[in-house]
Formats: sequence, C-alpha cells, structure tokens
Amino acid sequence: MSTPRRLRPRFLAPALGVTLAVFAVTSFGGCFVSFDGYELADAGGSEGELAGTANGGSANGGSANASAGHAGTLAHGGGGAGNEAGSSSVAGTNQLGGGPNGGQSSGGSAATTAGSGGTTSGGGGATSSGGTANGGTSNGGHTGTAGGGASNAGATGTAGSGGTGGGNPASCPTPLHGAILVEIPKPGGGIYCIDRTEVTNQDYAAFLASSPGAQTGACAGHTDFTPASDATNCTQYDPTNKPKVPIACVDWCDAEAYCAWAGKHLCGKIGGGTNAPGDFADATKSEWFAACSDGGTLKFPYGNTYQADTCVGADNGFVRPTSVPSAACEGGYAGLFDMSGNVSEWEDSCAANTGLSDQCLYRGGSYLDLDTTTTPTLTCNSGSTSAKAATKARSTRDKEIGFRCCLDP
Repeated sequence: MSTPRRLRPRFLAPALGVTLAVFAVTSFGGCFVSFDGYELADAGGSEGELAGTANGGSANGGSANASAGHAGTLAHGGGGAGNEAGSSSVAGTNQLGGGPNGGQSSGGSAATTAGSGGTTSGGGGATSSGGTANGGTSNGGHTGTAGGGASNAGATGTAGSGGTGGGNPASCPTPLHGAILVEIPKPGGGIYCIDRTEVTNQDYAAFLASSPGAQTGACAGHTDFTPASDATNCTQYDPTNKPKVPIACVDWCDAEAYCAWAGKHLCGKIGGGTNAPGDFADATKSEWFAACSDGGTLKFPYGNTYQADTCVGADNGFVRPTSVPSAACEGGYAGLFDMSGNVSEWEDSCAANTGLSDQCLYRGGSYLDLDTTTTPTLTCNSGSTSAKAATKARSTRDKEIGFRCCLDP
C-alpha cells in the first residue's frame, strides 16, 4: 500500500495568499473583483466622484491599497505566484502590468500615485469631469523580490489631485435678464453667446422698471429710455397684451443701456468692442453676421434660397410683427430665431463715436422688407445681390427696429 502524499509548504503559501486577498476584497465593501480576467464589476461611489481603491494583491497575504485619483477607473491585481500586479488608470482603462512573483516572494511595494483629475474642456457642450488625465495612468506595484520569510505589505497610494478648469466654458451662462443665450463658435476656437430671440416688450418693461440712469460716451445725457409711441407708427409696445412681441421704437442708446443692464452687450465685434461698419459682412469679426450666416456660409439664416413663408417679411401671411420665437425662422444656428425679418436689429457698429447723430447699422430686415436689391433686405448681409449695410442715426426710434444682445463669457 502506498503512503498518501502530503501537501508541501510551497503549495500552501499561494493558496493562503489567494484566500486572504479574497477576504480583503469582500471585507472592504463597494468593489467586487472577478479573478476570471480581472474585471471590475462595480466601482461604487456617486456619479461624478468615482474615486475608489484598487486592491493589489501580494504573496503570503500582503495587501496594498492604491487610492485612485478623481474620476479614475480601478483595476485590481491578483496576488500569489504568477499573478500580475494591477494598475489604476485615471483614463478609465484597466491595465494589468507587472511580472510574476518568484517563489515565496515578498509582496513588494504596490503603492501608486494616481494621476490628477481630468481637465475641464471648453467649447461645444457639456463639461467633461475627468476627461484627459494629467499624469494619466497610475503605475502598478513593483513585483516582489524573491526571498523567504514574512511578506511585506505594499504601501498605501496617494490620492490624485482634482481636475483644473481650462479653456472657454462649454456652454453659455444663464443670463441675468431677458432671453436665454445660444452659443456661437468663434473663429479659431471658443464661443460667444447671443440672445435666442429679439428683446421683447416684456423684457424691456422689466428694464424700465429698474429706473436706469444716465449714460456716458456717445449717449451722454441720454436719460429717457421710454419707447416712442404714437397712433400711426409706434403702436406695438404693449407689455400686457403683447408681451412676446419684439420691442421696437427704441434708439441705439436704449438698446445699449438695456443690454448692459441684462449683463450682456449690444452685439458688435467678436471678442468685444465696436465692429467697424466696413466689416458688417465679415463672419470673423461681426457677432451678428457670424450668428445669422452660420459663420459666413448662408445667405439667409435658414439657407441660400429665399423662402417667403419661413421668416416674417412683407410677403409673409403672419400678423406682423409677431411674437417670438417664430418657429419656422430658425438659424443660422440651432435654437436661434428671427435673425431675418420681424424687426430689424441695432448693432454696435457706428461710423463715429461722437454723439446721437452718428450713423449706426441695423440688421436683418423687418416685417416690411422683401428679398430685393433695395436695402435693407431680409438677408444676413443686408443686401441681396451685393453687400450693403443699412444705417440710421443713433437717436432714431423706428417701428421696424429693435435689437438683441450678445455676451462674451
């Protein structure tokens, strides 16, 4: 009869290491590790803060906890002979590095310093938390060195720092007053913002109720911001019965003062300031024109072929002017309305900066204009067959002219 073979000690150490590693994971809470391929089942934690702990196993029961950085995805390394040390990747990919432990090896240092959190990206949409990591991938623990005796537990990793803000904001802010804002890409990167609709009677009434003060500069001495009103021309200012109809019969100085009160500015030059009148059809310079024409690619905000019933011009069957937004008259960017027709719009683009007689541009045509060679027209560049700007004195209050505001975040 043969004598039963006894398990040798060299087989007991790895088995004991695996047992202790499993016990450590199940006791830690929040993570479940499948040793079948080293896949993370559930990192736990709340959305937006996915920081957790990567458990790096080591031979003879030594364990090391690596604290992952902000928004990092965790990888778990198994322990024991032949197993690979895990690494923590902030970029979100489980990477398994390290070599096998030889013999009854000590656990070695499994400490990792996680990379810093992702930067906040700018332009084009939502804020990315933990996007591209700085110092991206955490390095896995060093493999244990051969040798007998008790194992050394790995050191605890250092948590990564939080992400830093960078670039332009990904979206327009909530305005203090008036219409919500639509983001428009700037040439060369970044965004600026423009009101999605023309300023309404309701919006303007709130401005008047704030008792605005006297202006300076070319509008010095201008203290009365009340829209003009008469029985034949300026009849549309009625905040009670026509709250969403665009404000009209306001002059350039009224428009400038409203936009400043609303925390914005009268649309002018991309990047800030007054746009030169000669650049009125330059999509790299004029905020208003770039928004209307989709960066200079469109003749009308909705395309390159005139459509009489799309926007509120003279040959449109709508009641004119009409409440905004006019759903059919959308463009040059999604969510932007009435850049053609309804009421024309003052622009911060004047021939001089001397006083109320300065000639200033107004854009987009009104409910009394057509697509003709006569200026103004319903095109983005104000001329139909050639670019020609429409101007009036800064002090003009006209039933066809209103405005909208811009903002450079």
